[in-house]
Amino acid sequence: MFLKNLIIKREEVIIREISFRKGLNLIIDETKQVNKKESGNNVGKTTVLRLVDYCFGSSGENIYRDPEFRDKSNTQIETFLKNNNVTILMTLKEDLDKPRSREITIIRNFLKYKKKIQLINGESYPNGKDFDSKLKQLIFKSTAKKPSVRQIVSKNIRHEKNSLINTIKVLHPTTTLEEYEALWEPLKTSLLDFQLKIKRLEPDAIEVKNIKKMLNSHFLNIFRISKKNQA
Repeated sequence: MFLKNLIIKREEVIIREISFRKGLNLIIDETKQVNKKESGNNVGKTTVLRLVDYCFGSSGENIYRDPEFRDKSNTQIETFLKNNNVTILMTLKEDLDKPRSREITIIRNFLKYKKKIQLINGESYPNGKDFDSKLKQLIFKSTAKKPSVRQIVSKNIRHEKNSLINTIKVLHPTTTLEEYEALWEPLKTSLLDFQLKIKRLEPDAIEVKNIKKMLNSHFLNIFRISKKNQA
């Protein structure tokens, strides 16, 4: 699945819409700098990642709370998100090059209880576990309990200090080796399948190489004959 777009709404008004393309997507600060010492640190690069992560089931607290100081909250952002019923809509697409390929639409807001919005393809999943299970079923085509969708997503969305520093152990420090084994098992299986495919293709590769040699030889002979006729 690919990220197709991320839409941020205030009530029904679109505040920001971000469209994604295949390959590398960059968030660039295009603000004209009056002071050369200013940087693009506050352009919103990490916030976009956290909003994407929120659509994948995170608590969302890191959007308005400093991860290093859990008790320190940006009340201005938190109040804005909750008082204005800000909703985040994210669309995933199986193939960005095929308009009719399968899509998954996720919508979440930051409210609780009866005002809580947590939709997948238009269906409400207010319970966090049900929401995660449905995401895993649709995206990863799995109903197994482990690894959880949050653990799988943590491999790919790295915006916190711990996940940026560690390459393999990207989860919570209390995560067991058994959980990591379950997390990386699909990758190991994919690599083994890839190796088997390479071995199966090796004879064909040798045959193709021999055919190329034969064709090059024929072309060379034709070229020589043509040159002699011209002489």
